[in-house]
Amino acid sequence: MPLASPDARTPLETTAAALAEARTASMLQHPNIVQVIDFTYDSAHAYLVMEYVDGMTLEEFLQQVEGHSLTYDEAACIADALVQALSFAHENGVLHLDIKPANVLIDHNGHVKLADFGMAMLASAAGFGGARGGTIGYMPPEPAQRRAG
Repeated sequence: MPLASPDARTPLETTAAALAEARTASMLQHPNIVQVIDFTYDSAHAYLVMEYVDGMTLEEFLQQVEGHSLTYDEAACIADALVQALSFAHENGVLHLDIKPANVLIDHNGHVKLADFGMAMLASAAGFGGARGGTIGYMPPEPAQRRAG
């Protein structure tokens, strides 16, 4: 992953903080989190070696099923796995910041794993993406400012 986009001027402190968070996220070991096997970086790029999950993303799964929606049992199973993954990450001081169907992987045995932990902050610090720590369209709307009056 490039550490800077051609048109971004990101302070070194921001990139260093993002790299530290990505390194911390890479140490998370949980059955519902895609394992990062190795993580390093140089002055231009961050490099990740990750567990291979033989299956598809939740986004791909939804495109293939009738009605493009989950059954209650499927939704409950996926939600439970995500809650377990996020609880573990939060207990270890790591925020995901980019929960979306493309980051939820389902293997051929039905096991659910959350991918891209810590990468949202790194991508944002590097000047990629339009929302700090997230993907536009999956971030909650900003609260409207109230006017005194």
